[in-house]
Amino acid sequence: RIWLDRLTAEHDNLRAALAYLDRDPVARLGMATSLWRFWQARNHLTEGRSWLTVPADIEQVGGSEVAARLNVAASRMAWKQGDLAAGRKHAEAAYDVAVRANDGALLALAGENLGNVIAFAELQPGRDLLAQSVTQFRRVGDHVGLASALNNLGCIQLDSGQLEEAVSSIEESIRLSRRTGNAYGLGFALHSLGYVRLFQAVFEKARPLLEEALLLFRDLGDVASVGDTLEGLGHCAEQAGET
Repeated sequence: RIWLDRLTAEHDNLRAALAYLDRDPVARLGMATSLWRFWQARNHLTEGRSWLTVPADIEQVGGSEVAARLNVAASRMAWKQGDLAAGRKHAEAAYDVAVRANDGALLALAGENLGNVIAFAELQPGRDLLAQSVTQFRRVGDHVGLASALNNLGCIQLDSGQLEEAVSSIEESIRLSRRTGNAYGLGFALHSLGYVRLFQAVFEKARPLLEEALLLFRDLGDVASVGDTLEGLGHCAEQAGET
């Protein structure tokens, strides 16, 4: 939470820095790309998207890494705001850049993002991309990215009826997030496993997972995730006769 609070305190200065960097669009877009998680966590979605506008020639002027990461950031912000068409467009653009660059780290990142987007309408292709992303993250040694991809893969495995595989993927994500100290990733993985236990109607196992996730999301100031987690805890309370 410390870095989120610091960014919140410096938000006006960040805006000023981004505006100053209009004279250097690549630097401005690089800075904006590094801030997308902050904008998402603190619900500054419209503002974040306004800074993450992707120029048509970004790959030529900024290079593969800037282009891929910018498109991933724009995709995730659009998706979070419900703009599914823009989310998919940017996800596909990021993946295309990664493929052209033949860069393992970019393929892992862009593949995870595109897998999530595609799985919304097509489970099998989305699951395949997420599985490939997991392999790529393992190959490049990115444990934070691997934890995220495993959690997302687990959610799609659950939707595909692969319950044992889903539990295995999400439990590994939880272990990795604890090991790396990634509170945000841990919150999402605990939330996911809590909902798996709800799906299994094992409410006594779901509740502590969701309660831990709730504490993390409250500490991080992620209002949307707090609401999602409270909904799950409401189901637990209902089953326990507490409503």
